[in-house]
Amino acid sequence: MKNNLFKPCLFAFYVMLISCSKDDSSGAGNTPTFDNLGTNKSILTSSNGKVYRVNATDGKADMLFDFGKQNDVSGLDSDGTAVYTGDESNTINSINLSSKQLLWRKTFFKEESITASEVQTAVKDGICYTIGHSGIAVALKADGTPLWSRTLDPDFDGTRNSFYPTYLSVQDQYVIVGSSSTVFWGDERNKVHLLDKATGKSIQTFSLPAETAVTGRVKISGGKLLVPMNDLVALELSSGKELWRLAMPDASLGAGTPTVAGGKVLLHGSRTVGMGGKLFCLDINNGQVLWEVDSGGDMVWYYTPTVIDNRYVLGVYEEGSTVNADGRPYLVRLEDGAKVWQNDNIGLDASATYANGHLYAYGNNLLGQGESVGLMALNAANGTLEWLNADLNGISNADPVILADNGIFKSPSAPDK
Repeated sequence: MKNNLFKPCLFAFYVMLISCSKDDSSGAGNTPTFDNLGTNKSILTSSNGKVYRVNATDGKADMLFDFGKQNDVSGLDSDGTAVYTGDESNTINSINLSSKQLLWRKTFFKEESITASEVQTAVKDGICYTIGHSGIAVALKADGTPLWSRTLDPDFDGTRNSFYPTYLSVQDQYVIVGSSSTVFWGDERNKVHLLDKATGKSIQTFSLPAETAVTGRVKISGGKLLVPMNDLVALELSSGKELWRLAMPDASLGAGTPTVAGGKVLLHGSRTVGMGGKLFCLDINNGQVLWEVDSGGDMVWYYTPTVIDNRYVLGVYEEGSTVNADGRPYLVRLEDGAKVWQNDNIGLDASATYANGHLYAYGNNLLGQGESVGLMALNAANGTLEWLNADLNGISNADPVILADNGIFKSPSAPDK
């Protein structure tokens, strides 16, 4: 009799333990709440050389401007009045949101068609900071008047070159430009340039080791320069002295763009080559790993973590696609990395923009019938799909910029985030 009573009690206790374990690992029952929820009005993005304004509620799109065939858009930002974007002709353009008219078009040096041009834009305090494939950084007023222009390629002689700067960052008083990812010309190209945001003059230049280039946007926080260059390296801003390093395997894709929140550094990187991807949370003071979450393939470097309200972090689990990124989104707590939700039915092609309880990104609804790839909206509280616009899909899609009644929201991979 005693044994018969004991077994049901033991079984009930065992079931309770399993239930608690599931809650702890998945975050079930811990539905997140978000701060200062406003109303998202529209989404600005591009697809196949066209710039679009998308209704944030239902995903319906209105084309603002067409750059023409074989002239893809690269880089996109907005001040709420105009859209600033580059194209494959190595130009920077301003388009009025109300009239849909091209306000102005500027070249960095000369117009020339470059496949997969890497024009990048960041709008800060009414100034558009941008860089083209020729390695010329420019600051422009809202009316297109140049404030300054600076050539960063040491070999630029006024003719076409192949510098291809990779990452632009605008932070504090700095415009930061990382070295090219194609470094066939020697050590002189392996640099991180810090320019004065007001004048374009050089403040500091940090040389990187030979055959090393930045693998994500460089960030500044607390007197530290965080440089992803395969490893994530923290340098003392004033001296360039190395303070700490998070090592990545040499053959991996390395460290992605870091995000700083609450004295912590969040980034995707890898422990091993192949399926050793991780979402790391580091102490910014000493580089100590506070927690890490398995994130699939080392291609996860491609994604920048989205921090929400300094309490939650959106990461991805990269499935290891050989064609393009294919990350399954998940949400964890910033405090301890505990998972809140994961949606394995969604594959993200790029980092997600958070705005007022919603996440916007390009990706794939893996359960969808027919056309299931395009711009999508997810509920940030549980990761469910709200809508998907399959008409907005192509080889050149700008990260969504959200216009809301409480501000402008940008992708975590944006140059000024």
